[in-house]
Amino acid sequence: MVESIQLIRQIAVRAIVTENFKEQVSAEIQRNLQQIDAELQQLEFKGKRAIADIEKQSQGIITDEIKFQVESIRQQVEAEKLRLLQLREEMQGQSQAL
Repeated sequence: MVESIQLIRQIAVRAIVTENFKEQVSAEIQRNLQQIDAELQQLEFKGKRAIADIEKQSQGIITDEIKFQVESIRQQVEAEKLRLLQLREEMQGQSQAL
């Protein structure tokens, strides 16, 4: 016998947009933008460090496997960078919509 039923449904949330609300949302968006920028910088640093570590471990001998590893890291960094840039663009759009 079923004792409870759970329904999941999307609802529209409405808020009264006051100047205080706008300021809070704007501040939150700015914090998010700063965090995204910090993550982008950290991503670049980690990617460069990982590539340097691989090249250091290979002792200057560049094989196809080393090239593949370096390219794989570059692709991962670029994919994550693209995701973060899209997120930043979305945040900037939300900021302008205020």
